[in-house]
Amino acid sequence: MRRMTEWIIRVFKELPRAARLSIFLCRCPLCEKDLVLEGEEAICRQCLGKIASIDPNAPGSPGCPVCPVCNRPLGYKSERCGECLTAPPLFRRHVSYGRYEEELRELILRYKYGGVEKLKHLLAGFYMEVYQRKLAPGEPRGFDFIIPVPPDSGRKREFNPVSEIVKIFSKRSHIPLLSGRLVKVKKTLPQAGLTRSQRLNNLNGAFRLLGPSPSMSGKRILLVDDVYTTGTTIKKCTELLIKEGADVVAMTLARSV
Repeated sequence: MRRMTEWIIRVFKELPRAARLSIFLCRCPLCEKDLVLEGEEAICRQCLGKIASIDPNAPGSPGCPVCPVCNRPLGYKSERCGECLTAPPLFRRHVSYGRYEEELRELILRYKYGGVEKLKHLLAGFYMEVYQRKLAPGEPRGFDFIIPVPPDSGRKREFNPVSEIVKIFSKRSHIPLLSGRLVKVKKTLPQAGLTRSQRLNNLNGAFRLLGPSPSMSGKRILLVDDVYTTGTTIKKCTELLIKEGADVVAMTLARSV
């Protein structure tokens, strides 16, 4: 039996890749095409190529200017967008990989709510790409900790979507992950669909920092979430960290425009 098993494994490995995939065929979660090309593991090359970075200097980017503070795409060159000029955020800077639309939006939703867990490595790669291109060059001292935005404690999920991706990003970037210090203590309505004022009120008192250790005083924190819409969630979490003396930079996968 053992020899037979070893023979089957050896023959399987010697088969061409396309033949192996036909036995355990995977499909792109966006377009349902078979993943048969080299390097296609989570989505197909065609769908991956449609996801454009917000970075105006990135390959495939439309090249429009962005606000250097909140990363909002602009139709003109400016030191800051109107919102950051009139109501400057407490975080020092926010960067995002792409626009929260079409393929990128679908990927995030499929991962968070559709249980397509294999997408976490692809999305972690997006975090790593935006970190290396937009943050690392301007942060010679690096970051002391990564802190993920926490989910509702009462929301029933088998896993914490953001934390699962951030764990992979933390290992790749070599930035320590600090979990459990920032927690969500109040169950809130989903931010999607709420007005701006409702979003602000919805998250009042929703987050809390637990314990005095490690101290946040003087620490450089990379605050990570999946989506930035009005920025209310990021801003509420930043406020708590700033009060403890932290320097906060935020990073997300996607930004609404």
